[in-house]
Amino acid sequence: MTERARWINLDSMARVPYRTSGDTDGEVSQLLRRLEERGSNLNVLRALANADGSFRNFMRLLNSLLERSKLDPRWRELAIMRVAWRNGADYEWGQHVAFARRAGLTDDEIEAVKDWTGSDALGPRDKAVLRFTDEVEDRRLTDEAWNTVAEFLDDAELVELTVSGGFWSMVGRFMLAVQIEREPGTPGFDDWRKAAGGS
Repeated sequence: MTERARWINLDSMARVPYRTSGDTDGEVSQLLRRLEERGSNLNVLRALANADGSFRNFMRLLNSLLERSKLDPRWRELAIMRVAWRNGADYEWGQHVAFARRAGLTDDEIEAVKDWTGSDALGPRDKAVLRFTDEVEDRRLTDEAWNTVAEFLDDAELVELTVSGGFWSMVGRFMLAVQIEREPGTPGFDDWRKAAGGS
């Protein structure tokens, strides 16, 4: 087990129940039913469904960032993988391995996210996005980091990159606080390379 994951109790039960379309009402029930039909009823979403208003608005922002964003998915997934690693969010890391691969990241590039500053696997723009993400997480975004990323991202993409890092950092912290369990087959920090499509 990695240093990052050692303090996480992966055998624990979630602190809130996982909701289903059958034990919820209205729009929340409809959203969960659609997720169930698509096979996308992840534990984290089912846990969030305990709070109707938060769940509905969470889903709107999630769908906006995943499906209607101008930001290149590569940059989004680099930011997500980085905040997952920094937060020790094993579940979030595992869920996003497939997204990162679909966005064109190789397994060596995904691994390099953990210690990006010394990596030869990542290019200058990748490293600029990761520096930006780290500085946002540290609440000290410098003009230099902003301006470097602004050389290849426009204003809309800069906003989306900032929101994406913050959003998935919040998601990872929610997962840890509520002790969300990984679904069977969802990899973590130590076994993600073995997941489908890996090297």
